[in-house]
Amino acid sequence: MDELSRQAQRLQAMDGTNKLLFEPLVKLEKSTPNVARLINLNHNLDHCVLAPASDFDEQGHFALENNFYPEYDAMSKELLDTLNYEENREALP
Repeated sequence: MDELSRQAQRLQAMDGTNKLLFEPLVKLEKSTPNVARLINLNHNLDHCVLAPASDFDEQGHFALENNFYPEYDAMSKELLDTLNYEENREALP
């Protein structure tokens, strides 16, 4: 019960950015997360990035430009521009 109370306090104290990050994280869970998992997600919000993207193409460009995928660093910009992010959205962070 103490864990649940602490989680409720943390949720109430969240700022707008953390609220924007937390909800999608919970929705990405394969099943309904338990209290321990919600606390873990909440404590790791500082490792999340809110990308200024309105679609998967923009999200893909943002991820590559910010070195989310260092294995693509060796690719030329011209080749990167040919990637179809919509078809590969499952691989995006």
